[in-house]
Amino acid sequence: MRIVAVVVLVALAGGCTPPGTAPAAPPSPLVEIPAQMRLSHHGEPGWTRSDDPQAPGVFQPCPDQPDPTLVGRVDALTAVGPLTSVGAAVTATLHEQLLLFATDDAASTAMIALVKAKAACGWADVMVDWVPGFDSDVMVTSRWLDPPGTPPHLTTAREEATVLHRGPALWLAFREDRGAFAADFKAAPVDVRAELCQVMGLCYRAN
Repeated sequence: MRIVAVVVLVALAGGCTPPGTAPAAPPSPLVEIPAQMRLSHHGEPGWTRSDDPQAPGVFQPCPDQPDPTLVGRVDALTAVGPLTSVGAAVTATLHEQLLLFATDDAASTAMIALVKAKAACGWADVMVDWVPGFDSDVMVTSRWLDPPGTPPHLTTAREEATVLHRGPALWLAFREDRGAFAADFKAAPVDVRAELCQVMGLCYRAN
């Protein structure tokens, strides 16, 4: 049994107490992701960005099944690049994505489908946090790809995913570790939670 310290992706998602307050009045319905919206490693060397609204979801727990994030989706922002551990000893690849759906219900349906799929396809229950009375939920899950019985210090392949649901949007982060696993990575320069609130009006607020 391996005990995994979930640090990088939870830090990016911000858990259950993200900053920012709700606007005084409900924002107009979003029809696209604003061009000024940034993901967590915006502008860093080695990172690429795509604005393809039909880009495949970066986290698909069951790759042989249809992508549940395409249903009801109206826009997408995707980025991929390297993560570097403190001390620069280990690197990993992070696939990050912001998905905008036509309605809050469509985003919620996609979130629920991802939760069910990860349970059906062998992903660990690291955390599924349905926040009572709030419009923000977060799921964190992971899996080891090494053969069963591999000692923890010899593991070479691990994947971890975080999905944050806020209003009509999902933020996904899918991390691939190939080689040694490092728990401590350099902090991301952009707070996605704050971006969602300040740029898109999707703040953490009571329903």
